[in-house]
Amino acid sequence: SCRLLGWSGESSTVGEVWEGGRKRRGDEMTGMLVARADDESVGEDDINYLYGMLSVLGAVLAFGTFAVPLRTRAMESVDVHPIVLQCYFSSAVYLTSFLIIPFVTIEFSWWGWLGAGLWVSSNLLAFAAIRQVGIAIAQATWSGATIIISFLWGATVFNEAIDNLGLALFGIFLLCIGIFGVSCSSLELAVDLPPMLHFLYILPIFRSKEDWDSLTDGEDWS
Repeated sequence: SCRLLGWSGESSTVGEVWEGGRKRRGDEMTGMLVARADDESVGEDDINYLYGMLSVLGAVLAFGTFAVPLRTRAMESVDVHPIVLQCYFSSAVYLTSFLIIPFVTIEFSWWGWLGAGLWVSSNLLAFAAIRQVGIAIAQATWSGATIIISFLWGATVFNEAIDNLGLALFGIFLLCIGIFGVSCSSLELAVDLPPMLHFLYILPIFRSKEDWDSLTDGEDWS
């Protein structure tokens, strides 16, 4: 059996402990059971970082799927104009914003109006892009480009700390290659390459005259 006889709140010392009839003094528990005062701020930062990353995950899921209803058969059958779609989106954002009023302090700022104007403009262009090239290419392209623009704002204007600038720039370089690849994924060019360059036909963007004729039933490809 184990019986706790004493506890010192000052030094976090476990008092005398009895076990099996043998008396022994407990070990000093300072720093083991209670976090030190100078570590409390670090713990809060870790929690805030966790909340931030979970918020990022939620934003990724939301931003990655918000355009899916626009490609449904019902929406495509009525051919809704991008401005009308944006009216629906803006109305939904306005109404749902009232849900957080009990939890935050409301303060007016003209920066909010500027941000809303930029958001409406970007959405209008996004809806137009989706109608022309589809969700996969449009959203992948603007999302990658948005990361680059956001990185430049944070690094050059707001002077946010970057621990490894070389690695960050390398990541941006890879992202640019990925954006280019996604943008060209549905691009096909009918070209008549000389024999010495026929190896370029292995690239999906190039089509030979014979391949083009088989796909277009002889339609003019020049």
